[in-house]
Amino acid sequence: YLEEREEALKKASEEKRRVQESVPGILNPHELPEDMQD
Repeated sequence: YLEEREEALKKASEEKRRVQESVPGILNPHELPEDMQD
């Protein structure tokens, strides 16, 4: 269960980041998702 949930979260955050990266100026160092900081 935990692994599935982490997989889904990871997928969602990757998609979110991809969308943000395709729009210049949205992603800045102060707004990085906390779950990426491991």
